[in-house]
Amino acid sequence: MLTAIKSTGPLDGIALHVTSRGYNCSDIYSTATMWAGNRYLYNSFYVYRDWINYGIPASLKSLPLYVTECNGYSPWTDYAYPWLQEAYAEINRYNQYAITTNGPIIRCLNLYRWVDPAQGYNIHGSPSEDTILYDLDLAAAQKYTWPTSVAAGSRRWASTSWNLLAPIRCWISAATRRQASCLRKVG
Repeated sequence: MLTAIKSTGPLDGIALHVTSRGYNCSDIYSTATMWAGNRYLYNSFYVYRDWINYGIPASLKSLPLYVTECNGYSPWTDYAYPWLQEAYAEINRYNQYAITTNGPIIRCLNLYRWVDPAQGYNIHGSPSEDTILYDLDLAAAQKYTWPTSVAAGSRRWASTSWNLLAPIRCWISAATRRQASCLRKVG
């Protein structure tokens, strides 16, 4: 599919939807698999690894990845602290590995969804909203950034100064009228 899309013109990046099978931290690190496509694939959050390893053609692995939708595959009313901190920490660990193996880098992890009363997946107005936003603030305090290169001869990461979580946190803040600016530099 991605190869067919690429044939229509150059691509800027690849969007992924990543869910776990619940809001417990163990759901993020679950190694449970299912048989699909003639191989065993992860059945929870780690499925993003399968999409990267098996779903992205080698010719597109230089493109940035954007997780445009992420949740626990159930309404946010089931939220369990500190799921968000663990989700962002896992993406950060993956990025640190990917930069050393020339793999694609994940540039954001956006949450699904701020307002959606029809489906019940809304963060805003859910009984867990304060806990979710608190957990998101703690994840943002880590100032995760996506790496751009490995410093020569060391294990230090050269990275951008843009916070991996800034766009989503600012979007939520703007939606609740707590903050006016959207992209903020970390430093």
